[in-house]
Amino acid sequence: MRISHIIALTVGIILIFSLPFILKSSLFEFDKDIDANRFSQYGSYIGGLLGASFAGLSFFILVLTYRAQIEDGKRNRQNENLNHIYSLYNSVLSEIDSLSHKNAKGVEVFYVIDSESIKKPQGILDQLNSILVSFDNLIKLANNTEYISDEIKELTLTRIHFQYYSKIIWPVNAKIGSEIRKELSATHDNAKYYFECYDRLSVQTIKYLNGRSLTSDNLRDAIKVKQA
Repeated sequence: MRISHIIALTVGIILIFSLPFILKSSLFEFDKDIDANRFSQYGSYIGGLLGASFAGLSFFILVLTYRAQIEDGKRNRQNENLNHIYSLYNSVLSEIDSLSHKNAKGVEVFYVIDSESIKKPQGILDQLNSILVSFDNLIKLANNTEYISDEIKELTLTRIHFQYYSKIIWPVNAKIGSEIRKELSATHDNAKYYFECYDRLSVQTIKYLNGRSLTSDNLRDAIKVKQA
């Protein structure tokens, strides 16, 4: 509430509550002697009225200030949560970009890995496991976070799911999730865990994007993942 509004409200209250006193008094009866006691009574009346009015206004302003502080704190927490989500989001993308195998970088690594590669100690698969766990935690956090608006929540979740779809589902499915999956399951200790996570997140992501008409049915069916 602006200062001008408070002043106008105060003046209005004074005028309204002064009317009964003025109408019943002889202040404006010019054919009679002026009663000085009336001014004293009027001053006391207005003083008491102003005191009560300002006490009420002070309480009202205090309530408004408290509510504004609560809203500001809530918005600050929401902004901090969103910044935390995007910090994790960028961290996952950086981890994907840091992948390196043979002459390939980033997601291209998943297209060049082969059965010969997995017979050696394979850091790529451990990194893939880490990336999948990071995406899983990121999606859970994004789903459970309080946002400023539903629109921001929708945009954030769509962005995360779309990145998983483009940087994980297709590249990993090219070989790791199809051609050499059986061999990996037999030779790599953590295969059980990262394939379970990959399948679950892939189904979740495709359902999310397909429900928003961001993927097509034939594309969904082309991904060879377990259907929940």
